[in-house]
Amino acid sequence: MNAPEFIRTREEGWKRLEAELTILEESGSKAPERGKQSEVPALFRQLCADLALARERCFSPVLIDRLNELAMRSCQQLYGRRSHLLEDAGRFLIDTFPQLVRSEWRIVSLCMALFWLPFFALLFWGDQDARWFEAILGSEQMQQLHSMYSKPDILAENRGKFGQNFAMFGMYIWNNVGITFRAFASGALAGVGSLFTTAFNGVAIGAAASYVTRNCEPEHFWGFVAGHSAFELTGIILGGVAGLRLGLGLIAPGTLSRPAALALAADRALPMISGAALLVVAAAFIEGFWSAQPLPVWLKYAVGILLWILTAWYFVFCGREKGARAK
Repeated sequence: MNAPEFIRTREEGWKRLEAELTILEESGSKAPERGKQSEVPALFRQLCADLALARERCFSPVLIDRLNELAMRSCQQLYGRRSHLLEDAGRFLIDTFPQLVRSEWRIVSLCMALFWLPFFALLFWGDQDARWFEAILGSEQMQQLHSMYSKPDILAENRGKFGQNFAMFGMYIWNNVGITFRAFASGALAGVGSLFTTAFNGVAIGAAASYVTRNCEPEHFWGFVAGHSAFELTGIILGGVAGLRLGLGLIAPGTLSRPAALALAADRALPMISGAALLVVAAAFIEGFWSAQPLPVWLKYAVGILLWILTAWYFVFCGREKGARAK
């Protein structure tokens, strides 16, 4: 096959590929997904064979340059999306995650109530009967809390002595992510498991806070938890929200079949648990490298209050403008 015959037999395919690429390039950020569903993959494979043949037979450099340019444009549309990982992560954090939390405001409100009502009840009235602490925490955990918070700055002293900041960071990730994912996974029990786990976390954390406030060094305890509490507690609660959303797909499928409803619920629950996991990992970082540092307690309180305000602002306002434009 000589060059003119080669061009005549392949020209139509090249033009179709060029037209497809022009459409995809003009369609913006969704071009890669559309490209994979169009004729581009098949045309690209044929183009690669044509380019290899043209090079092997030493056809015109102009023809080879044209085919090479088409190949590069095709690669950009089919595989260029991989370079947008940071962009996708930023879009998830700034828009998708807070919008999703707001869209699930009913479930979020329920889980917030299940966590905060027992927390504050035990925090303010737990000392009415000391048996509450024994029943909820157990003597071993009470002793552990007493050893950790009875002496000011004991955590900072131990970390300074043994250099354990990074080790504690890893431990907090293991603990916090474990709590969050248990709240999520228990949603498979028709959502009841997530409700129970969320309420239990409120009871256990409230009892611990109440016991330490009344029997140890409260300033040391509250100074320690102030910095990471916003991210950690919000992440734990949203883990329960994700689990409950998954459970509702099982018990309330509506007009959908149960498998279809479960798949739809998973599409909403998985981004929710992903965002919750990011929150508790951020909390573990603060807890591991900031919370136990020997800093003025007023500074720790100020940082904690600021982070609670920023967390509330994030979930109330982030992504609103984009969501409004989409409507």
